[in-house]
This record gives sequence, structure tokens and C-alpha cells, in this order.
Amino acid sequence: MNFWLLFHVLFVIIGFGVAFAQPMIDRAAEGTGEAFAKVNLYVQAPAIALVLITGFGLASAKGLDLGAPWIGAAGLVTLLAIGAQVVLANAHRKGNATMVRAMTGSTHLLLIIALVLMIWQPGN
Repeated sequence: MNFWLLFHVLFVIIGFGVAFAQPMIDRAAEGTGEAFAKVNLYVQAPAIALVLITGFGLASAKGLDLGAPWIGAAGLVTLLAIGAQVVLANAHRKGNATMVRAMTGSTHLLLIIALVLMIWQPGN
């Protein structure tokens, strides 16, 4: 179980950690769009996919019911976060600041929802 927990937390940090730093870096430096697009597509989105895989592994190792509604909701939120990273990458490439802000905020909101689901496990 420690294996699953270690890698689950590691991939959460990689997948979502950069999302909180990007707005500050973006305001401080010009021309970061393409770099952020690559980070979104090649680092964050795969890390978030691994969050999903290790999350199911962790839940299974703990003997939790994988059919529990909170686990399904957490999986859906994670899939939405992957989609948000793809849209965010395209917004960075196009220089669409409005969409970048919206998708960054969406990613933050999805992280908060996922954390609530994983920590409190509603209905469990």
C-alpha cells in the first residue's frame, strides 16, 4: 500500500503543483506560452493520468469498494483535469489569455474537488 500512496502523492504534486505556480511565472515573464503548453501536455497531463491509475491502485490495496460513488466522482474529476490541461495547452499556444485564466482556475477548482473527495470520502 505504501507504494501506491507514495506514487499517488508524487504524481499529484507533479500534476497539480505546477498549475499553482504558472500564473505567477506567466505574469513575471513574457513568452512563456509555448513552454507552458509543453509542460501541460508532456508533464502535467500524463502525471494526472498516473494520479488516476495510482488512485485506483491505492483504493484497491486499501480494500475500498471501487464502485463507491466518491471513487467514481474522483475518477471523473481527474479525467476532467486531464482535459483541462489539453485545453490550457492550446490556449497557451494561441496566446488566449482569457482562456488561460479560465482553464487555470478550472484546474485549481478540480484539484480542490478531488482533494475533498479523497480526504473525506463522502458516503463511505
